[in-house]
Amino acid sequence: MVKISKQQILSETHYGLDIYAHILREYYQGQTVLSISGRTCAPARNPFNADKPTLLVVIVDNEARHSDADNAIADGNAFDFAELHYKLRDNELLQTLNRDLHLHIGEKKDFYGNRNNSKQSPAEVVAPVSPSPLGEGSGLFLSTNHQSKTQYRIKLQPCCKFIMQSPVISTKSAQKNFGQ
Repeated sequence: MVKISKQQILSETHYGLDIYAHILREYYQGQTVLSISGRTCAPARNPFNADKPTLLVVIVDNEARHSDADNAIADGNAFDFAELHYKLRDNELLQTLNRDLHLHIGEKKDFYGNRNNSKQSPAEVVAPVSPSPLGEGSGLFLSTNHQSKTQYRIKLQPCCKFIMQSPVISTKSAQKNFGQ
């Protein structure tokens, strides 16, 4: 397990604001949890103070810090707030934040800057596709999940970008749809 520093997490989470937002979304799904203007957030609901809008978050010295208008929780930073939620400390808390916020700190990257994840299976070409009747370029079918055999039509654009289109049920239906 790679050692992660608080500074690495702060640099990947907008001074720690993403930590507050992630935790607050756990309690208040589908709601706006933080509203920021400049370096100050409007009072937010505090899950540790009976859901009252008493949580005040500000950015001070490039670090998000909080206080509670009712003093229901001690003043602190994003890591102190995360400790209240996760009930973890030190490196275990940092590893949990790295995982839950999908920060990928400490993961090896290949030459092109992509994460090198050996658990992912490579995409395989399933069947070629004839040129589009609209003349937008040709494509091919890729299967990215070998277990579910979900296939997608990928259009090759002149700029070499891949554009994901609607899933295709099977290569038989694709051949029928594209006249092969």
